[in-house]
Amino acid sequence: MNYLKVYCNLIRKAENRTPPEGYTEKHHTFPKSIFGNNNTIAILTGREHYIAHALLEKIYIKRYGLKDRKTIKMITAFWCMNNQNTKNEYFNSYLYESSKIRFIDSMSETNSGRIWWNDGVKTKHSKECPGEGWYRGRPNINLGRIMSEETRQKIGEKNSGKKRTEEHKELISKQVSQRRWWNNGVEDKHTAECPEDGWVLGRLFTQKCEKYKTKEFAEKSRKNNLGKVVSDETKKKQSEARNGRKWWHNDIKTKLCYGCPGDGWVLGRVQL
Repeated sequence: MNYLKVYCNLIRKAENRTPPEGYTEKHHTFPKSIFGNNNTIAILTGREHYIAHALLEKIYIKRYGLKDRKTIKMITAFWCMNNQNTKNEYFNSYLYESSKIRFIDSMSETNSGRIWWNDGVKTKHSKECPGEGWYRGRPNINLGRIMSEETRQKIGEKNSGKKRTEEHKELISKQVSQRRWWNNGVEDKHTAECPEDGWVLGRLFTQKCEKYKTKEFAEKSRKNNLGKVVSDETKKKQSEARNGRKWWHNDIKTKLCYGCPGDGWVLGRVQL
């Protein structure tokens, strides 16, 4: 079938008639998402409008293929029309299923290769770094947030008894194993790659050392670890995670990292 010819005949018929009585919808003959704002508008009935978008989707699939940016826009437009809360008198299960499959495939193609980036304030989902000052990952929205005991209890109850599949565990382990701690002397970041120039391997502990010295923290840690039995497998993993790291100090601070943090640092540890 020549979908373009059918579409043109439909639009020409609408342009050469008096607008029908009853329910009608405005339709851009040249879609705004592709051609931008324009005044080429046809007055169609609800059913005609639906058929017009169904034809546009087929026209672009046939001409440009499923992976083209223009085709994806037409697939999305047709999917959105199929999922409005109203105006669905001309919708059926077959059209829903076929439209949904094409929509999912197009979204998968659009998002393929994209990763999350953030600059400490905003986040973006793109295939390449948005610019200077951006690094991989999404910021923790709960960072610095103080949760009530009631909220903590609800979260604990929700997660209680959850079981992860071996595939899920392996995926999480792989993602975590690829990340390392980096610091620029002021802040830490946990990423798979060096955030930018001036960052070195290792984590800063000096900002938190006062907290770790308090009796409250020591007592809390003791209670949390009371009665815990560490398996040989866990001990082995912890040993492997520390493997290659050494203590460094500059007579004031100490760091445990894979390489020398910078000038003035020597091997060894000083007591804080």
